[in-house]
Amino acid sequence: MLRVIEAVPLPAVSTPRILGVDDFALRQGHHYGTILVDLEQRQPIALLPDHTAETLETWLKDHPGVEI
Repeated sequence: MLRVIEAVPLPAVSTPRILGVDDFALRQGHHYGTILVDLEQRQPIALLPDHTAETLETWLKDHPGVEI
C-alpha cells in the first residue's frame, strides 16, 4: 500500500498555515517516514524519508509560513 501512495505524485501546494505531522513505519521496526498534511485543506503535502527532527526542521526552514 505504501508503494502505491509513494508512487502518486503529490499536488503542488503552497506552504500551509496549519501543518499536521505524523510518523509511519514502512516496514515495522525497520524504516520510518513522516507525512506532512495541510490540515486546513485536508491534503497530504509531503512524505519525508525518515522521522528525524533534523529532516522536519530542514523542511520547515524551506517552507516558512507554517504557524501551527
